[in-house]
Amino acid sequence: MMNKVKIHTDTQLWLLAGNQSNWAAEQWLSIKWFATPKFNVGGGIVATIGAYPYGMNWHLIPTFDLNWAID
Repeated sequence: MMNKVKIHTDTQLWLLAGNQSNWAAEQWLSIKWFATPKFNVGGGIVATIGAYPYGMNWHLIPTFDLNWAID
């Protein structure tokens, strides 16, 4: 019986070529429910912020995943 819930987090920092002030950061947070060994459902959020050539920008992006395996 699988039925596990897992939390995943990830942080990424980026330095963009061309200018020292160009940078970006991403923070991922998600939760996955493993219903069976071959099927899981997940959802979460990605937060991004960065200094780009056109100025400072940020986003909050929701995520949703259905994953299954076929033998």
